[in-house]
Amino acid sequence: MNKDDKNPLLELNKHGNEIGKDPRSVDISELEQAGHTQKPLATVIRERCLDCCGFQQGEVRKCTAYKCPSWPYRMGVNPFTSAKLKAGKIEGEQE
Repeated sequence: MNKDDKNPLLELNKHGNEIGKDPRSVDISELEQAGHTQKPLATVIRERCLDCCGFQQGEVRKCTAYKCPSWPYRMGVNPFTSAKLKAGKIEGEQE
């Protein structure tokens, strides 16, 4: 990698190989320059599921990889929060 082409989101490990920086140590401006924006996590997971399914929305819906940690969130919502809302069981709410 040419010194002038250095990507601010990458660094070299102790063996001289490129690795991704810990995002907790990266300036927000550097993330934004790389095209990243702040989004709800369920939206990020949905985008990853779309990537996994070749950007075919119908395939995300049909996904059978239920052991995947993203599977419950693949429709872009947190089903655990949604279930609490439907049941009226929001934390701290009186019954």
